[in-house]
Amino acid sequence: MKRLIIIILALMPLFSVGQSKTDGVLVLEGYFRFASQENIEFLELNDGKLIEQYFFNSFHFTGANKHLLDSLLSYHDNGIYVALLGEVNKGGHYGHMGFYENEVCVREILLIDKTKTLSKYFKGLKN
Repeated sequence: MKRLIIIILALMPLFSVGQSKTDGVLVLEGYFRFASQENIEFLELNDGKLIEQYFFNSFHFTGANKHLLDSLLSYHDNGIYVALLGEVNKGGHYGHMGFYENEVCVREILLIDKTKTLSKYFKGLKN
């Protein structure tokens, strides 16, 4: 039984649903939010517009400022502004039940601004 578990664990990366194109490590800005209990997402901003939705994957976090990540993960409001360093994977199935086509593997949290929320962003679009 122990050998079977070791073999399965060794082969898991070969069958990972999220194997896909990688754009490399990038600086991204946007909104972090809990979409549901199982899905944490990052909504990327570019020139003031939301352009992409990602599954927020922090399992590979390597930053020295882990307290910022912990702070972010404890913030359960409907969207908070964040700048991060992460690796983008596109064209796969990520998150709970493969709901997301893209994911960002967060390496470092650069900035959190709790005064910029997703609801304020949408209110600004209506004006």
